[in-house]
Amino acid sequence: LGLSGPPGAGKSTFIECFGKMLTERKYKVSVLAVDPSSSTSGGSLLGDKTRMTELSRDMNAYIRPSPTRGTLGGVTRTTNEAILLCEGGGYDVVLVETVGM
Repeated sequence: LGLSGPPGAGKSTFIECFGKMLTERKYKVSVLAVDPSSSTSGGSLLGDKTRMTELSRDMNAYIRPSPTRGTLGGVTRTTNEAILLCEGGGYDVVLVETVGM
């Protein structure tokens, strides 16, 4: 499931609430959060994991921030592969949060 929208629209807040609802129902949830890249390190600038504190502590949830590294379109070059890895790892639901559009 992909979620997109402008910065500050509440994507991370929605994902945390929705993810907690799913884990309470015994689903394993993976969140692939695409963030802007740091010009210094090239890594994720925002780190959405810090905005999903409850979900990040849930044993049935996995949150992976990924930097865009200049890729346009809201996702990274490796988002498709990351989705496949999460599915192969036994996650029931994979949520992809695009970088703010």
